[in-house]
Amino acid sequence: MSGFKGRRLRGHHRDEIDITTTDVFEAADRTVEKTSKVKVAASDDQPERGLWIGLKLLQGQDVVTLTVNKDVWVPENTRPAQAAIDRFRDMFPPKPGEVWTAYSISHRLKQGLKGRKTKLGFDFETDLKLSKWVAVDPDAQTIPIAVCYIPDDPRLLTRKDILLGHSVVPGPPRALTPARGKTRGTKRAAARRGAQRRRRRRS
Repeated sequence: MSGFKGRRLRGHHRDEIDITTTDVFEAADRTVEKTSKVKVAASDDQPERGLWIGLKLLQGQDVVTLTVNKDVWVPENTRPAQAAIDRFRDMFPPKPGEVWTAYSISHRLKQGLKGRKTKLGFDFETDLKLSKWVAVDPDAQTIPIAVCYIPDDPRLLTRKDILLGHSVVPGPPRALTPARGKTRGTKRAAARRGAQRRRRRRS
């Protein structure tokens, strides 16, 4: 997968994968589901090849499922691609507490994006389900995402062969403090104070 190479100023760079969050919500089982609109500035010049998709998560956090345009690319309990994990970890070493996970995507699933091709690349929607939250409001978790063709020899994979993007998962909002005078207890206290004032006026 080749990224478009426009003229850039020295020292400037940008992601080849633009991910815009459209919704984030917590399921009953405490998993986190994030929907996004994705634009990839790339051309598919090797249609016969599948993809590696890597995500850098925090320890104890896992990908449950990944759906692209309603096609399930990573079903639940999918075994990660260890060769991809090893190569991404070598090229982009994680910080303490971070881990790479990665998955192999068949060329058949990848070719399903052909109908979403634009002049600048590909537009599609994703649904990423994670095993748990790791951010606390107002902070957010930033997940680096790496995508490349599955190589014949992982050792020959270089940075220019990989498209990078970042997915942001906002932390869940804290429970709101009830407004003053709105709770049952404060209403009862206000009623008692009112009754006391009325008794004082009559006495």
